[in-house]
Amino acid sequence: MLKTGTGVIAHDTKSIAGTFRRTVRREAYLADFTSFRIGGIARWLFRPTDRRETETLLGAFGGRPCRILGGGTNILVASEIIEEPVIILPPETSWQILEQRDNHVLIRAAAGMPLAALVRETAARRMSGLEALAGIPGTVGGAAVMNAGGKYGCIGDRVKRVEAHDRDGVGRVLEREELAFGYRASNLRGLTVTGVTLSLERHRHIETMTRLQEILSEKRMTQPLGQKCAGCIFKNPAGYSAGKLIDEAGLAGTGCGDAVISRLHANFIVNCGRAAAADVLRLIEIVRKKIESEFALALELEVDIW
Repeated sequence: MLKTGTGVIAHDTKSIAGTFRRTVRREAYLADFTSFRIGGIARWLFRPTDRRETETLLGAFGGRPCRILGGGTNILVASEIIEEPVIILPPETSWQILEQRDNHVLIRAAAGMPLAALVRETAARRMSGLEALAGIPGTVGGAAVMNAGGKYGCIGDRVKRVEAHDRDGVGRVLEREELAFGYRASNLRGLTVTGVTLSLERHRHIETMTRLQEILSEKRMTQPLGQKCAGCIFKNPAGYSAGKLIDEAGLAGTGCGDAVISRLHANFIVNCGRAAAADVLRLIEIVRKKIESEFALALELEVDIW
């Protein structure tokens, strides 16, 4: 929670809210907008309805402190009052083909589009390249920021360029070579992504859909899909699986309040009821200390903490 300057923030935000009356809510529960179903109250919550309104709003805030929330996955929001204004990106469903040449296809997807929908729809159109992302929650923009992926590949493998706004509300277009994709990392931190261009290939429909279903089936058997969680909590240390380490340390099933380490995949923490952020943070600390003690390894967070 922001501790200083709240009077200035409130004054500036009130002025902006007057301009964007139909997009703003007061005292909104952020738990309603996160996959963990955990989160406190946002003093000011802005919900622009489309890309143009989002860009106008970002320009109005230009340089002022605010927080951006996409699909609400891969994030743990504090169970307290959030004084900084929160902007929820619109859940867009649009994507388009920009170019087709031989078997290569270039598409652009809105940042707010659910990643699962884009994976499913491109596969249905005989476009291969995103099926490795099957079962990964969140939006296309959020996936690009953290270079989401798994053992079969990452979204960064397919990104050609990204459209984004910086903290001053200025629009930018970043080409692939500027993005510095790495393991759950990119140069997009601190930017608000509005669109992502991806490079795919035409492929036989049945083969693409079969591969998509195989990956989804595997994840349904090994991950707590559909439960209240934020995805993987920790990054995998080099040469190790964080989930396997946590399981071998005997921590699967350990709980704090209603937050429990999944027995299906120990790198997931599940909200089994009315868990608070503090419950999850206590579990994170327990895991880190145990893994450091047992294996002399330091676990780095994959989930973002507000």
